Amino acid sequence: FPEALVLLDTYVPDDAALREATPALLAGMAGRMADLGPVDEAAFQAMGRYLELLKGWRPGPVKTPTLMI
Repeated sequence: FPEALVLLDTYVPDDAALREATPALLAGMAGRMADLGPVDEAAFQAMGRYLELLKGWRPGPVKTPTLMI
């Protein structure tokens, strides 16, 4: 096992807090599109596939000390 695990801005995909924050997150991204550059079809497909892959997944218990930031 590793000595420790640090999770940065990590959420379970269908977490209630994430669902609640999603509209604000998307609005923030839309407001920064000029800075982020265009999002093409491949990027949208990748985001959708990522969410589909994690649908229903739940992390198991971890024995390693964990810090969530």
